[in-house]
Amino acid sequence: MDIFREQLVVRKKNNKDIAIIAGIIALAFVLSLVVMSFLGSLSFLLLCGIWFGAWWLVTGKNIEYEYIITSNILDIDKIMAKRSRKRMESIDLKEAERFMPISDMPKTDIKIVDATPNGIEDGVYGIDFKSKAQTKRLLFKPDKEFLNLAKMACPSLVVLRNEDIEE
Repeated sequence: MDIFREQLVVRKKNNKDIAIIAGIIALAFVLSLVVMSFLGSLSFLLLCGIWFGAWWLVTGKNIEYEYIITSNILDIDKIMAKRSRKRMESIDLKEAERFMPISDMPKTDIKIVDATPNGIEDGVYGIDFKSKAQTKRLLFKPDKEFLNLAKMACPSLVVLRNEDIEE
């Protein structure tokens, strides 16, 4: 049986993102004042460039993660402002070491790949895997259907919480 499912998760802005956005807008405002006070005829073009750049940077903070499971391959893509996509990880679940709720995982010092909407919260799962001779831990928040398909793909690896098991 072939397994395929996509799930799109929108990352919520945290305090750091809000501070960066506020800094970008403040910098654009200050640059606009400087340009208007020192340059004459070129100021309109420079102002347009400054505010376009600010818009580009601010909208770049709109991030979504797409989880894709195809048979036993899990792909995690990062989508920035709906204008660019980057493959974060591609994991063969048959070669993964662990797939379970993050609350049940042992604490380690391995590299974290965070693809969660709000950071660590209830319902976040982790996968320990090797990539380029380095052990990593992927954090993500799939829905029940996605988790149950992953369980079908690799029943011996995937450990689900009781509330995530579909009957």
